[in-house]
Amino acid sequence: MEADNILEQIHIAGLKFLLPLTLEETYKIIVAEAVSLVNAAYGSIMLDVDGQLKRVYSSSKLGYGTSNRKNGNTYSSFSEKKIIVAHIDETGKFHPELVKQGIKSTIFIPLAYQDKTLGVLTINSKEKIEQSTSELKALKLFGSMATLVIRKAQLYNIY
Repeated sequence: MEADNILEQIHIAGLKFLLPLTLEETYKIIVAEAVSLVNAAYGSIMLDVDGQLKRVYSSSKLGYGTSNRKNGNTYSSFSEKKIIVAHIDETGKFHPELVKQGIKSTIFIPLAYQDKTLGVLTINSKEKIEQSTSELKALKLFGSMATLVIRKAQLYNIY
């Protein structure tokens, strides 16, 4: 995927994010747009709830069958605020359920803005993903935008 194309897709996603949305609608749109960005199979959002990352949404029932390890990629992406692209040859021994699902790569995108990290967006692909540095920067931008949208929806849903 070319960096220009991914930025155009992020721009289009950003316009969708401007609508007043419930939390569930927000999660659904974020994951759908992220899956579309990298042509993946499905995605999930995990948010920090009392120091633990809890899955709040997955676009596939398969996503709910995967658990996070405290020293795994999800927590690393969360704590280090960096994108991680992991291939099944690295993760399959810890997550055999991904092997059974035919997943070849997972992208972990921190949901972070400035000093605050809310969680992690994971995208699972049945193809091996190789992203360039500029594409990874664009995905990090998408993660920052998604973070602000989640925060907006959280505040909007309080009232």
